[in-house]
Amino acid sequence: MTRIQECEDCGSKAEFDIRGSTQGLFCSKCDWAVLRTYIPQIDLDRTTYKLFIISGDHKNKNQVKTIARVANVNFLQARQMLLGSDEQITEGSAVAIDNARQDLSDVGLEFYTEPDFPH
Repeated sequence: MTRIQECEDCGSKAEFDIRGSTQGLFCSKCDWAVLRTYIPQIDLDRTTYKLFIISGDHKNKNQVKTIARVANVNFLQARQMLLGSDEQITEGSAVAIDNARQDLSDVGLEFYTEPDFPH
């Protein structure tokens, strides 16, 4: 959603934007801005989530390497995890689990979280 307003200093176009942990109006020509802190909901989530693998291919090197990186284990341990079912591979904050979920999705692994991941 873009809201366009006028810069109070130079009269140029000022647009609403979110940049990292800051949101507000930014002038397109000068340094004028009206800002406030923006903290995404995922950063406020203090729940510890557990991530479990449902299924994968223990012969797929990309899947095994991804499990090894996410679970912080060696290649052979990661392969063993893929041979089991409902194997917990990691736990952590919402941000860490969100990143891990993306990595697992990218290589076609099926997984779930406990509790359910709302983000």
